[in-house]
Amino acid sequence: MGIDVKILRSTCCTTGETVAEKLKKASAKTNADIRLETLTDLQETMKYGVMNFPSVVINDEVYSGEEINDSQKLEQILKEHSN
Repeated sequence: MGIDVKILRSTCCTTGETVAEKLKKASAKTNADIRLETLTDLQETMKYGVMNFPSVVINDEVYSGEEINDSQKLEQILKEHSN
């Protein structure tokens, strides 16, 4: 069974490594099977009560940009949701 991952972000451009790239790297390191979806529509992202972007929803649990920017923390989150 895979892990449902939703990236919540605004439609503005970003620089540097994207959240999707970070998630793909972390999932490869942890052998986590993720199903990745990106939400940019404000109505959709507001359903999660998020005010800061980017954020990530993993199996309906919201994580802030600070948590997902730390590769070790992101790997640990994926490991927890793999069980």
